[in-house]
Amino acid sequence: MSDTTSLFFYQNNDIVVIAKFPDITDGTGVTTEFWYKDNKFTADTDPSSTMYVGDALTVGTDGIWFTQFHIPATHNALTGAFWWRVDAIDTQNHRRTAQCGTLLVEAVLWLKRRLRKSGLLKGLCITGLKVRAVLR
Repeated sequence: MSDTTSLFFYQNNDIVVIAKFPDITDGTGVTTEFWYKDNKFTADTDPSSTMYVGDALTVGTDGIWFTQFHIPATHNALTGAFWWRVDAIDTQNHRRTAQCGTLLVEAVLWLKRRLRKSGLLKGLCITGLKVRAVLR
């Protein structure tokens, strides 16, 4: 198993996770799973655990097999610390954990503050070649 890696998701956003598998030399028939859990001690069979199946493995331009997992915004509604894990399952049903770690779902307050400062929440529109601000 690889070292743990922390992932950061924005609250209420659809997320695409790209996972690379440098140890796989032939991804034919290999399936991948992304586990989203309350913590690392939560069983896969626990009702709070959610598993997403990855897209078919593809060879990247760097020669490494990779896949994508699509995590819907509805699953990122609560902020806090969770646990994630990616498994690869070969054609003989041998499971290998490729990576795991803490998953932090963060509120997107900075975006709202930035929009308020820029005036976009007040109906401000940026237009023109010289970029000028005009109220709508």
